[in-house]
Amino acid sequence: MLENISTNPKLNFSRVLPVPIDMVYAAWTDPAQLAVWWGPHGFTNPVCQLDNRPGGKILIHMQDSFGTIHPMDGTFHEVEEKKKLIFTSQALNQAGRPILQVLNTVIFEEVEEGTRLTVFADVERVSLSAKTYLDGMEEGWSQSLDRLKNYLIRKMS
Repeated sequence: MLENISTNPKLNFSRVLPVPIDMVYAAWTDPAQLAVWWGPHGFTNPVCQLDNRPGGKILIHMQDSFGTIHPMDGTFHEVEEKKKLIFTSQALNQAGRPILQVLNTVIFEEVEEGTRLTVFADVERVSLSAKTYLDGMEEGWSQSLDRLKNYLIRKMS
């Protein structure tokens, strides 16, 4: 059972990516591209489905190097092309029940060096079994954004 938490962990990340804003936005909204970089190092995404519109659904199955699937689903709340994505994501247990719910806000800004990407991840609800997810959340997001940057730089070459 998920519980509202009074002291929500709030994570903020910002990266300047040396690529045009349209490439960064596409990497977030094209399921084929998102599947390449989403998740921590060593993870793949054999299932990556997105319906990028308010009320649209997200389904991602992250697979670790041992073959374990870590499912995630969610819902888009706001989609403003090349400006902002707001979506709720839920880490699911093996029975498909939510164990962690996060409100994610992704901001895209054109800057002289390319694109400034800012991600806010605010934990809204959590189950008792989600402690390891919370403990690894900052590192997981950081590695995902590093993978995104590397993917986009390779794509530019």
